[in-house]
Amino acid sequence: MLDVRRHIPSDQPLVPDPWQRVLFRVRNRACPASQLGLIHQDAHGGNFFVDDGRIMLFDFDDCCYGPFAMEIGIVIFYVAVLLGEPDDFAAWFVPNFLTGYRSEIDARLDPQAV
Repeated sequence: MLDVRRHIPSDQPLVPDPWQRVLFRVRNRACPASQLGLIHQDAHGGNFFVDDGRIMLFDFDDCCYGPFAMEIGIVIFYVAVLLGEPDDFAAWFVPNFLTGYRSEIDARLDPQAV
């Protein structure tokens, strides 16, 4: 994701400059420590199993330290990309996903809460 220049066709010379500006803003944006942590960064249907109601992630080669919002965004991105008509599914999926995500984060921050 950071080496985007090698993926830009030579006939698209205007793309690198805006990309560099966006990357600079993202890298230099302050984020509170409470919003950062180890994230999978590639959570999609091909990288987890559901076993007895528990999600078991695997394929951790893209893990990194980053904002939790990125983890949420990646999951929603994959849902939108992999579905031909994602609107109805997203209307159901996003609120349910966020409810589950919040409950896991709350449990990590306060194990007595769950």
